[in-house]
Amino acid sequence: EKRRCYFLTFDYNNFRIYDIGYGCKKSQYKKLKDFLMEQAGGGTDPSEAFEYVLSLLAENNWKEADVLTISDFEMGDLSESLEEEIKEQQKKETKFYGLLMNNSKPNKDIMKNFNENYYYEDGSRILKKLDYY
Repeated sequence: EKRRCYFLTFDYNNFRIYDIGYGCKKSQYKKLKDFLMEQAGGGTDPSEAFEYVLSLLAENNWKEADVLTISDFEMGDLSESLEEEIKEQQKKETKFYGLLMNNSKPNKDIMKNFNENYYYEDGSRILKKLDYY
């Protein structure tokens, strides 16, 4: 599909958006690599980040966006109201994906809100779909 690709990173209420553009052009790989190389602090409260993402989905540039959360998912729970807002966005055909990085102890309660979840272990270069979330 011809949709813009954005990455939102967050760590302790610090948000940064990378605009990758349309599709994966060679010129955009550096932005993607920079994004993936960022180190997160862990133990993050995800509520403010998800509130921010859900507010972006109401804006014109983001209305047709899907959401990919790349994390170790070692974080707190989402409130019931945020879970309900995610469900409302899913009714509008917004897809939520989780990408679990590394061998961690993820908060499965957050991941159950996503349409699909995947697992990537550093060095393996293998991406596995997680069917049990």
